[in-house]
Amino acid sequence: MYFIHGTKTTPAEPEFFGFKTFNYKIGRDGLPENEMVGSGNDEHGPGVYAFGSENINDFTRDDVFGAKRYGREGAVVGFSLDLDLEYGDEGESLAVEPINHYPATLISEGEWLTIANDLIDRIRGYHSYYYDDLAELCNTIADSEELSLEERQEMIESSDLWKFGAPQIIDYENASSWLEDALYEIKSNDPALYIEESGVDYVASKAVRADDAWDSIKFMFYTLAYDSGSSMSYNELFIHSVLNNTENSDYLKFARVNNDLFYVIFDVSSANVFGMEYKKKLLDEPNFECMKNEFIELGESSRDVLEPQQLLREYNKISNTFFGIDLPEPIIDQLLIVKDENSITEDFELIMKDSYSTEEKVVWDKGVGRMREMSQMFEEKLKTELPTPVVEFGNNTGSKRRF
Repeated sequence: MYFIHGTKTTPAEPEFFGFKTFNYKIGRDGLPENEMVGSGNDEHGPGVYAFGSENINDFTRDDVFGAKRYGREGAVVGFSLDLDLEYGDEGESLAVEPINHYPATLISEGEWLTIANDLIDRIRGYHSYYYDDLAELCNTIADSEELSLEERQEMIESSDLWKFGAPQIIDYENASSWLEDALYEIKSNDPALYIEESGVDYVASKAVRADDAWDSIKFMFYTLAYDSGSSMSYNELFIHSVLNNTENSDYLKFARVNNDLFYVIFDVSSANVFGMEYKKKLLDEPNFECMKNEFIELGESSRDVLEPQQLLREYNKISNTFFGIDLPEPIIDQLLIVKDENSITEDFELIMKDSYSTEEKVVWDKGVGRMREMSQMFEEKLKTELPTPVVEFGNNTGSKRRF
């Protein structure tokens, strides 16, 4: 089966591209701190979201438009899943179906208990939380009577104790009181405590009564992998725990979701990437450097002499001389304050380069030409089925101001 996925990533070496899921924290603005996670709401379950079809040419215009829209800043990735599962001594094969086609008992109640315990260990390891080691260090600090309180405080601050809530020992009259409070705080700051408090036995028994296997996975994902207290979502750890502790993991490839509009790839390691379509930015570097130097010379000689509109007209002449276009909108205001070479900061130069770059579509194909075929299909679908232009990967022209 074939899939297309829009991503913000444009790899420098497409041949090494591979899908990955992430653990991430939701910020105060409701967006994930990891920019690769997209919206981060995982509304339809954890995994890589994609549009799919059993035949490359059967993708709809909405599929293509959707993938390009999500990949407008990066690339559209083409990949496949091998859904033939071999069994028996004679090599018979069975087609793996979407996870939501299987009953909730595809993962047993006992397996969910094992998964929960495994996930607890993974989360603690992710945060380097090892209670026995932390408690031993607390006891060592409390028993080090030959050290001053200041020296013992330095031991706390140079370790992970402070990260898990250990109080300052210099605020205590005796070490035993500090030790009692420190152990309590460290226990309370166990990053996997929320799972232990969720009533794992109860939620596991509820999971196997869900409508189907994907609903079961989603229910346990929201229960086990998302900590509302810290706003952490452990997508990667959860998926690994499920796949490594489930007898039927070969059936946990993908799910069809949102009224069959798209798919979620749960086992991302099974995705076989065969190609990528993206935009490559091209810039005439020597021409750009000459233009930049003339911008600087004009700023040095005329910034305090000409009125802003007069100055912009001169800048515009330079822009047309070297690149044949009017001044791009993103650089106009910044040019007005250029007075020497230090006025063109690194960030401003990147904006200038982006504004004067042209884009070229690149189709990277691995193997038998599937991505070239798919890329051609993209153009035909969008041209014949959608009369108006669609969103491109990027827009480096911007609106233009007349002078």
